[in-house]
Amino acid sequence: MRYLFNAPTLWVFELSVALSAAAIITSGSLVLQQRDHIAITVVHEFLSPSWRKRLDVFVSLFGFAVCAAIIWAGYSFGLTALDNWETTGSGWNAPIPALLKPLISISAVLMTLQAMCNVIHDIRLVQTEEEEA
Repeated sequence: MRYLFNAPTLWVFELSVALSAAAIITSGSLVLQQRDHIAITVVHEFLSPSWRKRLDVFVSLFGFAVCAAIIWAGYSFGLTALDNWETTGSGWNAPIPALLKPLISISAVLMTLQAMCNVIHDIRLVQTEEEEA
């Protein structure tokens, strides 16, 4: 690559960081769908199964609120970066921020939709348990 592109050190690091950031940003929906997010389970383990389900509803609602807040807060940053075609300001000066900043809001929309599905699923689990009792 060094001989083909002539001085790849100007762009290789930035591109690898940008691709890693894009992968991390876009993986949030899948993590929420699989329920593989990082959690502190010490409280969860001490609760009865019915209270665990109620706690899951609260956690899902909180996740929904956080994702919605990211959309609200990140929308203007993403739009400004895209409108100004914001660049990194480095030697390569790629438009990475113009692409990644809007991607944060787009991914937050997908995460919010998945969080809403989680809330609905968790509420149904609580309702099913209450009907059985």
